[in-house]
Amino acid sequence: MASRVPNVFHFVFGLRPQTEPFHLMHYLCLASCIGVNKPDKVMFHCQHEPWGEYWERIRPQLTIMPIEPDPFISSFHYRDPDLDHLRYAHLADVARLEIIAEHGGVYADMDTLFVSPLPASFFERPFVMGREPAEWSAAATEAGGALCNAWMMGEPGAPFAREWLSQTYQSFDGSWSAHSTLLPFRMSREHPEWIHVEPSRSFFAFGFDQFGIRDIFKRRVRDLDGIYSIHLWGHCWWDAGIRHAGFFHAKRLTPAYVRHAGTTYATVARQFLPADFGRQDTAAWAGERFRAAAENGAWLAARAKRKLTKTVPRRDGSARRHKWFGAIVLRAPVPIRSLRNVPVLGGLIHYLSHLILPADERLRVQVQNGPGTGILLELNPRTGGPYRLGELEIAIQRALVEQLQPGMVFYDLGANVGFFSLLAARLVGPTGQVFSFEPDPEVAARLRRNIELNKFPNVTVIEAGAWSVSASVRFVPSDGSSPERGTGRFLADENQAVGTPTRCIALDDFVQSARRPDAIKCDVEGAELEVLRGAEGLFQTQRPWIICEVHSEANDRMTREFLGGRGYDTRSLDARHILAEPKTAR
Repeated sequence: MASRVPNVFHFVFGLRPQTEPFHLMHYLCLASCIGVNKPDKVMFHCQHEPWGEYWERIRPQLTIMPIEPDPFISSFHYRDPDLDHLRYAHLADVARLEIIAEHGGVYADMDTLFVSPLPASFFERPFVMGREPAEWSAAATEAGGALCNAWMMGEPGAPFAREWLSQTYQSFDGSWSAHSTLLPFRMSREHPEWIHVEPSRSFFAFGFDQFGIRDIFKRRVRDLDGIYSIHLWGHCWWDAGIRHAGFFHAKRLTPAYVRHAGTTYATVARQFLPADFGRQDTAAWAGERFRAAAENGAWLAARAKRKLTKTVPRRDGSARRHKWFGAIVLRAPVPIRSLRNVPVLGGLIHYLSHLILPADERLRVQVQNGPGTGILLELNPRTGGPYRLGELEIAIQRALVEQLQPGMVFYDLGANVGFFSLLAARLVGPTGQVFSFEPDPEVAARLRRNIELNKFPNVTVIEAGAWSVSASVRFVPSDGSSPERGTGRFLADENQAVGTPTRCIALDDFVQSARRPDAIKCDVEGAELEVLRGAEGLFQTQRPWIICEVHSEANDRMTREFLGGRGYDTRSLDARHILAEPKTAR
């Protein structure tokens, strides 16, 4: 039985005269599409046919379809003449909708690299698009979200495509996104039965800022699970004159780069690069790297000279220096960060970083990799690197992705700044619920800010600790040197004259007035057994699965014995975490 959506891929190109030969990136887009998805047909829609070596090699595998520009867009008068250069992109916006509405199939921009095959279930949907993170633009943030039209698929005559095309002419104002990303998002809310929306990771895992570009072309992101294709945002880096810390442009995407570079793009694209394309030997690659380094050095020197000539008021300049230094510390590569562990040198680095960077400095960053990609966090620059890179306790991230389902309830005991709470909120969806327990008032305030940044209404902060009984227990906050103030601890001995009396709740009491958990993450700095003892009734009735941190061999053994005696099987996730599942669930 035929699928609703035909296995035909469409590309739109050449809506303006082609003055440059067909680029290697465009060749690898088409070659990776064919190699990964095995389409029945690839339809290449163009007004001006490309030319060049790469085009001649790929052309026999394509069905060339002539296209005429839309008369409305062609004659549109831009109030800002500087926007007229976008006309070709607006023509392509309309063309892709007309093509999908008429023929059905899959559409992708030519600055796409295909990574893994599309699931068969996509071809049974009437229409599919991917979410573009709202925080990428002020307009999307104000609108509540955006769907990016750089990738879409649909059945012939899809109602969503036809209505979108009809409303495009009404909403078109010459801007980049009103008709192309904001309009489909609004329609998806009005007609959810017409469309299936994928998370941004599926097609837009990397941002179009300098950090996203660097993660694609200058770094190696190894975790590509759940990514079907990578949008490359070509207009953000193509011209060598568009210079930023991404340090990449079209002339650097060469056969030698694809063959030898250890980057995300090159690693995926390499399998589709013919061995006889251009110079790919190591000598060619060494020469290209040398020229790129020289070009980067000249650009950095020029930028530094411009900055030195600027006059900045002292107070404002101090704040800017803090932000600048914090960004460097936060984004330092692993080999640089590891210098902090070197005797003497590490102590000096620690001292200087505290001297230059205030202890309360915070930077807003976006998680770049892993299942938390796109989550926004305010972080301590000195300790926030693993959060930003998506490398924080990867075993827990994997367990949450494997175990949490839409509609579940998740208790995050020791939520800290909320990375796992926010990831869980994404996984359980709007019908699920996350309760984040955090006893440190300062950290709880940051947790609330991070929840607000990500606009997750299904997360509730409980400014209290979990304990064996509901009572006031002395709590000692961590000092500013610990990662994100995450090592505060409760003292079971009330006779100790340290710490502050802090509200604690036994989970058996908490569930009397709240949704019961399907899953629990317990990271309470050695007090895990105290927390578990306060959930005896919960273990007999609800039987949630549990991720528990262990801090010593003795702690590991006692925790396993306690849970084993209550009908749980346990297994190690890594050296510091165990997963406990009810035996009846097996």
